[in-house]
Amino acid sequence: KDRTLFLIGNHDEKSDPQATAYYDYVGELGGPRGKGYYAKTFGPWRCYFLNSHKALEEQRDWLDQDLPNWPDHHIMAFWHIPVFATPCNMGGVPNNMGWPGLFGMGGFFQRLQNHGAEFVVSGHVHRYERFPRMLRDGTISRKGIRQFNVGTGGIKIMQPFSSTDPKVEKRCMTHGIFKLDLYQDRYKWRFTDLAGTVRDSGTQFCRKAL
Repeated sequence: KDRTLFLIGNHDEKSDPQATAYYDYVGELGGPRGKGYYAKTFGPWRCYFLNSHKALEEQRDWLDQDLPNWPDHHIMAFWHIPVFATPCNMGGVPNNMGWPGLFGMGGFFQRLQNHGAEFVVSGHVHRYERFPRMLRDGTISRKGIRQFNVGTGGIKIMQPFSSTDPKVEKRCMTHGIFKLDLYQDRYKWRFTDLAGTVRDSGTQFCRKAL
């Protein structure tokens, strides 16, 4: 527990809007009770763990205050509901999940983009997806942020795609583990399925020179 970085998701609030069981278990490790957001520094990286369900405006204000304090760090973030995700098939019904990247978490994305963030990792969608660097409006750009969607953990049923997003660089419909290695000038990723097969891997050099 002391080596786990907690992040709240929609199912933590599904039966209890106050997420009482979640906060009772994680305590202050998941941020202040009822807020569920915090930040940590890992060497040359500043990481934001955000709550994609509550207090969005409060968190945007907090980001506005904190991000300028880290010009000599690379920026990354984690939150549950992704800004970009391929439409999925839910019970036979196509659903784009209502995430055009312009509202809600798009506000987080924009602030991180303004400060040169490298990547965001989200869950929620039951599969693995890797997008290229993109701006908030969905334009592929070297100045953008790479979105990883990693909903490949405890959920039993994966969500099939209802259409193909041409921007997705890699997609996998399988359970597995996602690993990140952080360096002074780059980061590496690797997604391994439960059979031990590496299904996706790569290296991205950071834009910022530290």
